[in-house]
Amino acid sequence: MQEHYPNQGDKAEGGEYRWTVHPGSFPGFEMTIEPDLSNAGPFLAAAVVTGESVTIPHWPAPAADSSAGTTQVGDMWRELLPALGAQVRYAEGRLTVTGPRAASRG
Repeated sequence: MQEHYPNQGDKAEGGEYRWTVHPGSFPGFEMTIEPDLSNAGPFLAAAVVTGESVTIPHWPAPAADSSAGTTQVGDMWRELLPALGAQVRYAEGRLTVTGPRAASRG
């Protein structure tokens, strides 16, 4: 049994144990992929521990109601770090965390 795959015309066909993809072109497109926010955790924690500031560029914008603008669990850093005394600020696609000692110095 062979079946053709939608939107591929005669470029791809398959059966129970085999796929065949015939030569052809693939239409290009652009897509923005947001960064993995959980990888920012150690750097944001460093700001809290040292009392200094760390800025992470390309952070997904929060929604208009300040809720998460992403489905990534790593966005919870915006809520977690203030509970540890840090100042968290989002502006122009950048998340900046300032540790408690630096925040209290001015």
